[in-house]
Amino acid sequence: MAATPPAQLVEPEKPKKVGGLSIEQMARMGQEMSLVQSRFKAVEQSYNRNVMNMVLARGYIAKLLANEAVASWLRRHQPEVHDEFRFIVAAASLDETPALT
Repeated sequence: MAATPPAQLVEPEKPKKVGGLSIEQMARMGQEMSLVQSRFKAVEQSYNRNVMNMVLARGYIAKLLANEAVASWLRRHQPEVHDEFRFIVAAASLDETPALT
């Protein structure tokens, strides 16, 4: 309640009474809260873009590994990369980290 802007209160004309906080501290808290909210929105937007990029990359890697010539070359010349690509493709979601079999 202390950080709520007056325009969002039911009775904005009534002063807020919060023990231990001055009017200046409440104003600063409100400014900090709006800054945190704007930063959160920016992170949220970049998260959505990043998830989309990862989904697209995962699909591309799956197609690469489906090509037996590419998969065979990777197994022979870049086995670590091949294993990591398999790990990425095997992930059922972005939150899971499945074990390689």
